[in-house]
Amino acid sequence: MIARLAAFLIALAPMAAAGQALNLGAGGSGQPIEITARQGIEWDRDASRYIANGDAAARQGDTTVRADRLIAWYRSAATGGTEIFRYEAQGNVRIATATQTAFGDRGVFDVDSETMVLTGRALRLVAQNDTITARDSLEYHGRREVAVARGGAMVVSGDRRMTADVMTAYFGPPAPAPRPQAQARGNQRQPQRAQAPATPANAPENQRLKRVESFGNVHVSTPTEIARGDRGVYNM
Repeated sequence: MIARLAAFLIALAPMAAAGQALNLGAGGSGQPIEITARQGIEWDRDASRYIANGDAAARQGDTTVRADRLIAWYRSAATGGTEIFRYEAQGNVRIATATQTAFGDRGVFDVDSETMVLTGRALRLVAQNDTITARDSLEYHGRREVAVARGGAMVVSGDRRMTADVMTAYFGPPAPAPRPQAQARGNQRQPQRAQAPATPANAPENQRLKRVESFGNVHVSTPTEIARGDRGVYNM
């Protein structure tokens, strides 16, 4: 049996717009946070926290945090009631939104700063066709849509690969498609209508890695080229 707690604990952080990235505090529209666990949920009133054990999950909107053990700290809200301001996930951590999924052994998310820090083995952040891995830690700053990978960092995007000691990756929507050029006068053919894009530029599936800054032992490779250096900047 799954223990279930539909906690109306609304975070102060604003609702993320479509296409934005990890935002575990999203909920400004009034969406409740639902916490579930297979082995039970403990309400520690003295410490102002919930502890969910066994395939624990916290869901709010399109964001889900899963782990073997999940702790959520709450506080009094300025507008009345309570709000969650910090999550800690332990064991088999998986954080998923409509645009990105992050994996690790331990994760801490601060709602006020919209900052996530993952540690442990097999650290990974997957965003569409782009994957970021790290050995020591993997950070994500939601307001700036920036990820920082530390220790044996690597970015794989299609057939391109970059490794370094430390990497900073910037995400965002792709550049708008160029406007169709008008045909020259005297051309009697009917102008072709520009085809509408399959999905809007701000759709979640179009959230892409835009730029990578690498520091220390930088190695960049494609199927035909290899480059090495102490620092590298790659515009995707």
